[in-house]
Amino acid sequence: MIAGDNVRSTRVSAPNSRSPSVNGTSPTLTVRLPFPDPKLSPNGRHHYLVKNAAFQAAKDGAVVAIRATGAVVAGREQPIRMIAHFRCPDKRRRDLDNLLASIKPYIDALVQCGVIDDDNLIEEILLRKTIDRLDPGLTLEVSSCEPLRGPLSSGDPPLNASTPTSVAYPRGTKIHPSS
Repeated sequence: MIAGDNVRSTRVSAPNSRSPSVNGTSPTLTVRLPFPDPKLSPNGRHHYLVKNAAFQAAKDGAVVAIRATGAVVAGREQPIRMIAHFRCPDKRRRDLDNLLASIKPYIDALVQCGVIDDDNLIEEILLRKTIDRLDPGLTLEVSSCEPLRGPLSSGDPPLNASTPTSVAYPRGTKIHPSS
């Protein structure tokens, strides 16, 4: 597959694809892309040059699609929420973790086009998988979101020696192996 083939098969949503998010504060960018090439899967047994060519073709096609939408910045230095909806062309079994790994070139294209500053800012990724034989592909929705609060977020007290911790080990488990 050469880069030109990937560009021709790329479907682009309308330029007005930026809609307000649920809270009405940040725009959402929606981009329709071709279904990820199987060569991008971590389970693919391809030579690294073949895999690199597929990666570059996917990234180049995504850059063209993103620029065609007239993308605006989702949020500078703000946490990013991404929804990836995979429309699979057949009923083959596909693991979501492998599909997630196969969209790395598309995420890199979002950074290259300036939609997001850094892919490290992505805090939430929702993956959806359906079967669509008539229109297989991938739809990415990107928007800014509120920072997540978890047990180790900046607003929580740090864990220290005074914080009680307990671990239950199964009976007979050796914690410190003998030499």
